[in-house]
Amino acid sequence: MTAAMAAAAAGAETPAAPPVDPFGALVKLTASMAVVTGLIVASAYGAKRLLSRSRLAGGQNKVLAVRQVLTVGTRRQVFVLECAGRLLVVGASGDSMRLLTTLPDSAGSEADAAAFGAMLSEANEDAEGGGNA
Repeated sequence: MTAAMAAAAAGAETPAAPPVDPFGALVKLTASMAVVTGLIVASAYGAKRLLSRSRLAGGQNKVLAVRQVLTVGTRRQVFVLECAGRLLVVGASGDSMRLLTTLPDSAGSEADAAAFGAMLSEANEDAEGGGNA
């Protein structure tokens, strides 16, 4: 027989486990959870700051920017995009997009705006009416 078995057989008491303090265990658990949550929040904040400076997230080196959006019907929109210094007019309908025209650099004048409005109205009528002749 081993010594522990012999002592148990002789009636000797085995040492009791120390008492568990439920309040202390709760404090330890709460502190551990706070540390883990803090690490997660700090990681998310750092990732957001890192990505906001990158080109993919639209930092200062933007290549493409949406200047205006006009809804012309159900699931139909016209976008004015600036890409590499050029203004592009793109039409979107359902699941397709199409380049409508490229605007000149002086697109800010009222005459150009009126001409573009007439061209857009004509394109919209052709699309709705199917080009009735």
